[in-house]
Amino acid sequence: MKKFVLALLLTFAFMPAAFAARMRLTVPEEAPIGQPFFLELRANEAIGDVTVTWRGQKFVLAPRRNAVRTILGAPNDAKLAGSTLPVQVEFDCGAKGRIRAERKIKVTGYRYPKQVLTVAPKMVTPPQSKLKRIAEERQLVRKALATRSKGGVLPRRYVPPVPGIPTAYFGGFRVYNGVPRSGHGGLDLRAAVGTPVRAIADGTVVLEGAHYFSGGAVYVDHGSGVLSAYFHLSKNLVKAGQKVKAGDAIALSGATGRVTGPHLHLSLFSGGAALDPLPLLEPQRLPKGVEVLYEF
Repeated sequence: MKKFVLALLLTFAFMPAAFAARMRLTVPEEAPIGQPFFLELRANEAIGDVTVTWRGQKFVLAPRRNAVRTILGAPNDAKLAGSTLPVQVEFDCGAKGRIRAERKIKVTGYRYPKQVLTVAPKMVTPPQSKLKRIAEERQLVRKALATRSKGGVLPRRYVPPVPGIPTAYFGGFRVYNGVPRSGHGGLDLRAAVGTPVRAIADGTVVLEGAHYFSGGAVYVDHGSGVLSAYFHLSKNLVKAGQKVKAGDAIALSGATGRVTGPHLHLSLFSGGAALDPLPLLEPQRLPKGVEVLYEF
């Protein structure tokens, strides 16, 4: 009997460790400017909505099977290279209350190619009559990029929007007709006029229209501040508020707006910052995540 009681006491003594709540948080230790990375969180028991804080912004994610995944990144700003940025997560976990954890990510530099292009003069210096239109369109885009719908578990794999190969890469300092402009905010993919353009992931259309510089444009919200955008379209096939699935045709490619020829421009945004879409299509380019285990 004494042996039985002793064994029972020992069992209960070790139960807290055996049944401790655990969380695994995965982010890279380093991330280049302009390059996206995944934040992944997994817990071994039910958790509430997860709030992610990154660069002063908060993003809310609804867990599925006690896990969340989203896309973050540092903007393509050389001044950030060499800095260390914190990312925090917090959520409720039953009787254990509010759980918080923080990781730090070192931001590194990245060399993007220079691009020299020749376009119609009006696409470098727009006529006075178009300035009001351009300002209004920029306001619409700012509003779309400020969308902060609740996220969840973004996929690891993304649908190529068109079959074509890249023709111009993200981030390159651009010179139009000899006039320097800011870096390229997306990825250009070869696409003949009329090629179906497919959503790279599930989401909701938050903006579509015909814009001066972007031409036919569609913006899709994927949750937690992550959006994709598709430019220079010949025909938009969706409307604002419409839900789309990964692989759905949302437009036909074209040569509208500021272009040198037919192609699709694909943009990726997280928290309003433009990031390189190519690593989503070629996952081997993504910064490698490092998993850390927390017990509470």
